[in-house]
Amino acid sequence: TNSITNTVEGVIYKSYFFHKGPVFSIKEKEGIIITGCYDGRVGMIDIKGDYYKYFKVHTNSVFDLDFLDNERVVSCSSDYNISVINTRKGCWNIIKGHEGEVNSICCKGGVILSSSDDKSVRLWDVDRDKSCIFKGHLKAVYNSKWVEEDIGSCSGDGSVRIWDVEKGCCKDIYSHNKGVLNIEWCDDKRVLASGCVEGRVIFWDLRVGKVGEFKMGKSVQDMSFNGDLLCLCCSESEPVILNLRRL
Repeated sequence: TNSITNTVEGVIYKSYFFHKGPVFSIKEKEGIIITGCYDGRVGMIDIKGDYYKYFKVHTNSVFDLDFLDNERVVSCSSDYNISVINTRKGCWNIIKGHEGEVNSICCKGGVILSSSDDKSVRLWDVDRDKSCIFKGHLKAVYNSKWVEEDIGSCSGDGSVRIWDVEKGCCKDIYSHNKGVLNIEWCDDKRVLASGCVEGRVIFWDLRVGKVGEFKMGKSVQDMSFNGDLLCLCCSESEPVILNLRRL
């Protein structure tokens, strides 16, 4: 079930029933919501037009998805594949290459960034049919994000790595005591946040290293910046909002 909530009144505005299992990922852009589910489907909801459709593009769970451009949506799955869906035409292409479950994707400028259980981070330029692989992590890579012109990634090996895209090599490594599940880059403060399975969130300035830390009660499942504020979601706990100015 996908529900849209009126945040002012705190009530459900609209619910959509087309998935057959837990929904693992959701994104929104200009009134369009996309969803990824355990059933292998990618859903699309037009809030303004009040209609939805879905695409059965994967044979296993959809872990993450993102907008590639105004017409195309990208999804990744435990079936080891990435799909590029043209939502207007209703067709899609499957990208193969990872040798393990694909845990996250992130799109920027028509390029797809993916991270996988196969310990690698990959870049895919689908329009030019080019790809690039970054190896160095010792365990599964759970998340990767653009960090200015570079790439940041985090892994079950307890490390956060910064990759030089132009040179294709690792330029910095930051360490946690346990596996790192998520990273998030703050453009405003030029700070990278990383969250691990033991609930520790560490803030990194790429010029000097560690600049702050916050301890959650449980593992950090997701995080998102909004200016100076960082929203944290952890297992078995309420969301937490941190103000970077007060750390």
